[in-house]
Amino acid sequence: MSHKHHPKEARIRAVQQQDGGRPASEICKEMNITPGTLKRWRDQLHLLAPSDAALIREQEKMIEHMARVLLEAMIREQAQPENVRSDNGSEFIAETVQEFMAANGIKTLYIDPGCPWQNGVIESYNSCFRREFADRWWFHNYDDIAVAMGDWLWDYNRYRPNGSLGFKTPYEYAGKPIDRRAHLLTLVAA
Repeated sequence: MSHKHHPKEARIRAVQQQDGGRPASEICKEMNITPGTLKRWRDQLHLLAPSDAALIREQEKMIEHMARVLLEAMIREQAQPENVRSDNGSEFIAETVQEFMAANGIKTLYIDPGCPWQNGVIESYNSCFRREFADRWWFHNYDDIAVAMGDWLWDYNRYRPNGSLGFKTPYEYAGKPIDRRAHLLTLVAA
């Protein structure tokens, strides 16, 4: 029997029953469909399997942790900001990040939804962070994130050429000597 004979609500209910633990074989027998049809319905409806949803929740927790580690590093290496301006992304509306900021007396300023130009500098940084760090690596635990992020921040803040500085590194711009060969060897050795 094709899915044309099953209304969308019935297809959604079938997938949800499977997610709830009902065996696929029972669902398929009751609806007179094949297991392949049930899987196709899930794909067509863009529904996640419970294991996928759990993985996404775990990744969201890791992103929250990365945001907190970044804030901690900023406070440790520079100075505590009075406020943090951000979009309404899940990493900044997360309860743990909000609690950390409140405990450290940091106010939250949100940009208007759909207006990234209100925070252009950080949007540029976020793009770079995602492209050069977050999208390139797979982390197994929070310690991996902290170590890798520390290395990336060190490189970004000292040795990475910056367009707003005339494509000089922050160290070159500040007039400090830089030995790129030693730095590259450190990155390779790590």
